[in-house]
Amino acid sequence: MLSKDFLKAGIEARVGKPPYSEAVLYDIANLIAGDSHFGQAQRSGAPYILHPQHVAMGEEFSLRQRTIAILHDVIEEKENAWTVEDLQDIGFPQAILRPLAAVSRRSSEPYFDFIERLAMGEKKYAFSLQERLDAIAVKKRDFAHNSDNTRYMHFFDQGELDKADAYNVAYFYLSEIEGTLTAKRDDIGESFKIIDFMQRHPAYSSTPESIHRANELLERFSSTKRRVVRQVDVANDLDCSGPHSLDDGPVN
Repeated sequence: MLSKDFLKAGIEARVGKPPYSEAVLYDIANLIAGDSHFGQAQRSGAPYILHPQHVAMGEEFSLRQRTIAILHDVIEEKENAWTVEDLQDIGFPQAILRPLAAVSRRSSEPYFDFIERLAMGEKKYAFSLQERLDAIAVKKRDFAHNSDNTRYMHFFDQGELDKADAYNVAYFYLSEIEGTLTAKRDDIGESFKIIDFMQRHPAYSSTPESIHRANELLERFSSTKRRVVRQVDVANDLDCSGPHSLDDGPVN
């Protein structure tokens, strides 16, 4: 792994000092990600850099979203890892850094808590509507790739199955938030949590078995003490027949 100062000096020698165009920022992001993930491997044995590169290739992605995607695993809680401040010093603007911070899970942060923070945006950072949508789009494509079990040369064990189910919950929760943001509806407030989504969704609250599974996932992946309870008429509360149907989920 090259030093950050060495990379910064090399970038400035090649393309000058910031501000940079979106195209140049994308090239810089690829350089940083390639260096950061050098020597790392996916569970399949493939070079790790292929994962963020795949995420960045979303068909509808803007160049800004591709840049966020290629960097989405760079900010980590480890020695000499890149930070938001480091990337700002390189020349990345807040329109990239805020969504990138949102899609970066913090050390010891419960998984569903992380997803809720990503979805709602942190008020202290004054996320714009587009920045929230960028973060959600990148994370949903990350889910889809992480949940593709054809990438792996083994069957999922129970822990991996639990994680895949958690990805599925998070994917459809983010889809619900994304839909309201895109349509600029106000039927979901700033305190809409994953437990609220599960409570209103028939896949997680309509039978004793689905409720039990929902609560198992909350127990493992969330800090909330609330639990799903059965709602007799919950099936009428949410239309699941559209593009966010569970049949279209990232988990095969």
